[in-house]
Amino acid sequence: MNQGRAPMYRKPWQRWAWAVVPIITLSAGTFVPFIVAWRRGYVRWQTAAAYAAISAIVITSAITELDVRAWGETWREIIRYALWVFLLAGAVHTALLDAPKKWRSIFIR
Repeated sequence: MNQGRAPMYRKPWQRWAWAVVPIITLSAGTFVPFIVAWRRGYVRWQTAAAYAAISAIVITSAITELDVRAWGETWREIIRYALWVFLLAGAVHTALLDAPKKWRSIFIR
C-alpha cells in the first residue's frame, strides 16, 4: 500500500518506539500510530477508525470507572483477555507497519 511513498519509519528505532505506544498507554493510545499511518497512506481509514473506536471504548470505560466485576467472573475474564489481545495486537500491528520485505512475506500477503 506504500508504493512510491517515504518510509513510515524514517529511522530503524522509530518502529519500536511507535510499537510501545499501545503498551505505555495501556491501549488508550493505540489509535495514535494508526492515525499517523493513515495520514501517510500506509493503512486505510477503516483500520484507523477501528483502532480509534476500540481505544474510545477503553478510554470511556476508564473514565466512567466501569465495574465489570459486577457482571460476574466470566465477563470479567472475557473483558480482561480481550483488553490484553487488543493491547498486544496493536503493538504487533504497529511494529509491522512498513515492515521489511522479509517480514512482509511471512506476515502479510
